[in-house]
Amino acid sequence: MSTPSSELEAYFAGLAITDGSVDTRPNRLQEVRFNPGPLDWDVFGRLSLRLPCRVGNVNRDSHGNQYKSFMFACHPEWSVSIPDVKSTLVRHLLRGMIDGDGCVSTPYPQTVFAWNHLSQQHVGDAFWSLVSDMGFRMGKPQVQRSVTICTVLPSRPFARMLYEESEWFFPRKKTRALNVS
Repeated sequence: MSTPSSELEAYFAGLAITDGSVDTRPNRLQEVRFNPGPLDWDVFGRLSLRLPCRVGNVNRDSHGNQYKSFMFACHPEWSVSIPDVKSTLVRHLLRGMIDGDGCVSTPYPQTVFAWNHLSQQHVGDAFWSLVSDMGFRMGKPQVQRSVTICTVLPSRPFARMLYEESEWFFPRKKTRALNVS
């Protein structure tokens, strides 16, 4: 497995493991696919300028919500297994994971991460381990059906550490992370 060597690659790896999918059918390109809604098209558009990507047309899901497919032809293994990253890139990997399946909320500042413990327990375990290695801790897990939700403690310093001086992020999450008092 290749190892992320830049902020962009570490961030992409975090997004890929949480929100990406790979079509494993025979005779298919091994691409990491994302289907974001309109709020996130600008982020994926910027990523598509730096990483090999095909962009699909605007579609609607069964609930009538718009989405657009972005298929990245790089590092499909990152959508199934978290790569080892240098200590200097861990915060970028974690930010990608939070942008994929997490939340930075206000006015009560919380940084929350969720994962499917039935099919992706390795993702939750890796997130927990990386957060602990950085000197933070996780709150008591809340289980809701097949999803486990945890809050990173203390949330304010964690959110600031993830989003300060970062090039790759979801703007609404960075705004929340840096504006919590």
